[in-house]
Amino acid sequence: EGFSLRIIKVQMKNDKYSHSHCVGYYLQGRMFSDAEIHLLSDGVLYSPGIERRQAGILFEKLSKMSSKFFTNAFDYVKYSDVVNRTNNDEVFQNIEVIAEGIKKTCQISFCYKSQKNEVRVSPYYLVICIGNYYLLCNKSGRDDISQYRVDRIKNISLLSESGTPIGSLQGLNESRFDVEKYIKQHPRMSTGELVRVALLVLDEYMEAVRMEFFIEYICKINEEQYLVRIKATRTAICNWVINMTGKVLIKDDYGYGVKEMLCQKAREIIEVY
Repeated sequence: EGFSLRIIKVQMKNDKYSHSHCVGYYLQGRMFSDAEIHLLSDGVLYSPGIERRQAGILFEKLSKMSSKFFTNAFDYVKYSDVVNRTNNDEVFQNIEVIAEGIKKTCQISFCYKSQKNEVRVSPYYLVICIGNYYLLCNKSGRDDISQYRVDRIKNISLLSESGTPIGSLQGLNESRFDVEKYIKQHPRMSTGELVRVALLVLDEYMEAVRMEFFIEYICKINEEQYLVRIKATRTAICNWVINMTGKVLIKDDYGYGVKEMLCQKAREIIEVY
């Protein structure tokens, strides 16, 4: 039985010699249907963290696992025009080294973006956001969680030094650290201080809030409106509220200065335009 094909061996009657048999093979089924191949191909297509050449290799491998009736949609779609792909061909190697570092609880080192200085970190999690891989880790010399986009990492190495346990970081407990909650509190992997705000949201836009943020409290105050308290980075909240102007209203920012930041951004926009 092959990896992608289920081939069955059978004894068949030999038409040339009536009293003899011969061995034959037939294809009983495939591990993946053509529809599933399309779905897997879409995953590659919309992953900007995969370099163009590597994406092409994956497309070719997936196509070989399909039937002769498979219509390759990518014959008609120029995938490089669909997403802005990374030009880093070390992404898969980065993922393997990071995974090894997490497994062995040891440190890794790398260069980030165009910086020449080496970064040393203790890796904890790999997460995917909008098609890109991110590394959640602790940077040497700090006492908090840092994050790095994996396709911006170069010259990665696995080190022999033991990593810093996540439970030893300030305010964190390994048994209680919720990576899904972290992602929700850092929409689109935004960075910065976590703040709370209370929003007045129209009913028709509640789904947008649920999709974007970690909700701490929610209450329906009338037939059309909800009161919602969210916790996220200040930058993510401000950018989202600007895009949703007229649809949501910040009722209270609990002294975190989110309203002031919005007003400052509004003044900057007015001055430019």
